[in-house]
Amino acid sequence: TESLTDIAAGAGEQALAQSGVSAKELDLILCATMQGDFVTPSLACTVQKRLGAACAAFDINAACSGFLYGLEVAAGFFARKRVRKVLLIAAECLSKHVDWEDRATCVLFGDGAGAVVLTQGEGLLASRLGAVGNDELLTIGGTPGGFPGAVKPTEMKQTVFMNGQEIYRFAVNAICQDVEAVLKESGILLEEVRYILLHQANQRILDTARDRLSLPEEKVPSMIQRYGNTSASSIPILLDELNRAGRLLRGDLIVLCAFGGGLTTGAAALRW
Repeated sequence: TESLTDIAAGAGEQALAQSGVSAKELDLILCATMQGDFVTPSLACTVQKRLGAACAAFDINAACSGFLYGLEVAAGFFARKRVRKVLLIAAECLSKHVDWEDRATCVLFGDGAGAVVLTQGEGLLASRLGAVGNDELLTIGGTPGGFPGAVKPTEMKQTVFMNGQEIYRFAVNAICQDVEAVLKESGILLEEVRYILLHQANQRILDTARDRLSLPEEKVPSMIQRYGNTSASSIPILLDELNRAGRLLRGDLIVLCAFGGGLTTGAAALRW
């Protein structure tokens, strides 16, 4: 049985190999995840050990928006000239958090990991992050209302709870607002964009957002039927699939957009 460290490190190794960068050259490892294999050490640290790197490493928890948050964190390090090469990994094991008797929810989620190697450049044209704090519409586990000792570990609820209809409304509105915002900030016209890559939550959200933005189907790729909702890792996995298929060309303008628990949102306009 694979651990989250196994699949996260595997994605990291593939990204390093494709980029021609060695683990020893890394200045920072960021992992976007809701929970690693341990409470501590972080997933970034267990991955660092597995890769044989010797650099700073920490996790980012922004649920399904984590990859976008990671890009923004990395951009801050680059702006301060503190790093030259950053490994950003998004990895999630949602199968351990689903109630397999809740057929309305369990069939939606999957496990996965995706990674990118980032270097200094001008590829990030615009970005936007947001949050609307809410602990009612989408939650996973925890001990609300109880300090340690007040709630026994066996009583902790660890499964996903989601108000699907409310999340659907929030997601579609957030996607449209964030995509329009980063296009405006970057000065890019919607018709110039090769792809709008959305967090792969479910097909209904993707279809509605695509219609609302008046986009053709080919501009909003989907892989939900193959992997399900893999949280923060869905966008980097989609990027990898498009890249391997030769559907991403140098210079292509793309927009990434995500939403997730928190509730969090994020978007970025990039030149590939």
